Amino acid sequence: MGPWLASYLNGRFKKAGEGACAAKDLTKPSFLDPYSDCEDCHPLHFGYHPFHVSNAEQHLQDPVSTKPVLEEKGPYFYRKREIRVDAELKDGFASFKAYNKWTFDESMSTGKETDIITKMDLGYLAVTTSTGGELNFVNSLLAALMAMRGQAFDASRVPSVVKANFMRLINGLNSFDPATMLSVVSELAPLFNAQTDVAAYMAGLAGKEFTGFNYNGLLSKRTVRKWFMGHPSFIAGLAIGSQYPACA
Repeated sequence: MGPWLASYLNGRFKKAGEGACAAKDLTKPSFLDPYSDCEDCHPLHFGYHPFHVSNAEQHLQDPVSTKPVLEEKGPYFYRKREIRVDAELKDGFASFKAYNKWTFDESMSTGKETDIITKMDLGYLAVTTSTGGELNFVNSLLAALMAMRGQAFDASRVPSVVKANFMRLINGLNSFDPATMLSVVSELAPLFNAQTDVAAYMAGLAGKEFTGFNYNGLLSKRTVRKWFMGHPSFIAGLAIGSQYPACA
């Protein structure tokens, strides 16, 4: 019950002789909104200190000799509110539903929540490490795609260079850059056509280039709010979806 316990005890000590929780206590602001500004509430703030890769482009161009330079940003402060509803008392125990609300506090922060921070994309790292690398991840995607068509996938028929190019294309989908995402969707559209020859499609990728930061996968640019609050990962979604059996 967190800080509410402290506010509850404070209230009880103010009223000598009262030591048991009562149903009426569940209607008080200190219980229903414990992190608000009421007399017995306790405002709660979280400070966020992200590490920004300041030389991302240089590191991606020469990752062997150019180490990433990390620059601590922030703090960026968010205030948490926990709104509780449907509270009731049963056998001495309080039960309720709750939802959280986060509000950026610019007055306490050293920047804006729209500041762009470049960091490692944990969704990308989780997927590629769990599958044993980028090429294995591509193999799993293509195998799932072929299984949907009732066909077997022979990984040896697709050169590693082409698979790497396909992976960069997928990374572009995960970039959250509108122009890049539109381009990637257009490029991937033929794969959703049951008449498309997958092997021929993959062979066609050999002559195309998907270069630039938005196709790298490892590093991502997001606003402070997205890094703090969380954001969807298309790569993680593809990884999960490729594990589902095809429906007849």
